[in-house]
Formats: sequence, C-alpha cells, structure tokens
Amino acid sequence: MKQLELYDRNFDFLALQKDGPRRPLRIAIQSRGEMSTGAIDYFSSLGWDMRCLDAETRVLAAEVKSKVTVFKLRQPEIVSALKNGAIDMTILGADVIWEDRLSDPSTPLVPVQNLGFGSCTFRLGFPLDLNVDIPMTWDAIRTTLRDCTIATSLPNIFLKIMEENEIPINKERLITMDGSLEVATNLYGARAIADRVSTGNTMFANGLRPEFTLAYFPGAFLAARQGFLNTVKYGM
Repeated sequence: MKQLELYDRNFDFLALQKDGPRRPLRIAIQSRGEMSTGAIDYFSSLGWDMRCLDAETRVLAAEVKSKVTVFKLRQPEIVSALKNGAIDMTILGADVIWEDRLSDPSTPLVPVQNLGFGSCTFRLGFPLDLNVDIPMTWDAIRTTLRDCTIATSLPNIFLKIMEENEIPINKERLITMDGSLEVATNLYGARAIADRVSTGNTMFANGLRPEFTLAYFPGAFLAARQGFLNTVKYGM
C-alpha cells in the first residue's frame, strides 16, 4: 500500500485556527477510544477548550472556540456526516481513509496532516492450534488462505493487498465485522482474521496469534471535506 497523498503540503491548519474561520467550522471526533483521546489532546494543544468533551462527560457537542463546534460521533457516522456536508473536518486513522477511498474513489474525504499518534499494523491472525509455516511467507499465505473463511474489519484494503500479491480470495467466504474479530474463529469457523493490531494482546487472549503484517498504518490524520478545503484555500 502506498502512502496517503496529502491535500496540500502548504495547507496551514494552525494559521486557520489562529486567524479564526471565516464561517462556523464543524469538526467531528470519535466518541471513544484512542482516536478520541488523541483528538481531544491535539485540539487542546491548540488552545481550544475541550474539557467538556473529555471521557468523563456525556456531552456530545460543544463550541470549543469562537465559531468552532466539535461533535463526538461513531466512526461510520463521521464519514457519512463529512460526505453529506454536515461537518467540515475530522480526525481519522489512515486505515479508515484508505478503506473509504478504495470503496469510493470519488470520495470528498481528504487527508490534510499526519498527527503522529494512533499508528498500528494490519495483521493476519491465526488460531494457536493451526499448523502454519513459521516464519510465514506470501507463498504460505496463499496455501493457508485457499478457499477458507476469513474475517476482517477492512475488506477493501484486505482484498487490495491480496490482489497485489496475487493471492486468490473467495469473496463469498470473506466476512466483514466492525469489531470483536477475535470471536470469528468460533462464531463463523474462520481460519484467519485480518485486523488492526497495536500490541497483539487481544489476539493472544482469545487464542490467536498475530503472525504476518499486511500493512502499516501511520496513525491519525486531520482530514477534511474537499469542498471545505477549496473554500479555505481560495477564500470563497
């Protein structure tokens, strides 16, 4: 997987927030998890008052700076809200941006800046009792995954990587799950899962081992809607 191309390397979000937006700015962050905490810390570092949106409160929307409102949403809702113009900017993982881009090549979701937190790997995990070649190679993956059930949270990225490495996948046996992929081996009889991994502890705790790295995701990105960026860039 190639690196994400930024919208404009000269785009200065810090200058935008310092001078103040020309019109009300609507930003969404994830409602919980590492991306939520990282986003709150990032915007707090800009001097925005994010205290009412921290993990200890139930507040889901707040004006954190003059003309700037931040909303806490679930990840799928963030992508949908940005695409339909309800929000202007967000913070999302590189994996989410790539998955959206592969499913919708004309997506208005554009990465602006890598924020340097929340990096992870996309790895294949196998049951501990499954006999696989160690260390695993692409040839071994081709043999192990032949005509079997696989669960993943990022189906488009997974299929793209398999295609690039000439590994045939039976799409009818590819199961997409939003979370808790570790149960797929028992629930669906999956031979493998392909999921985001930070430490691998959750896989090990559920009888799986993260065995092969498919991709590296370089953390969270400040992202925006294409139309909003054009408005800012050209002063419209």
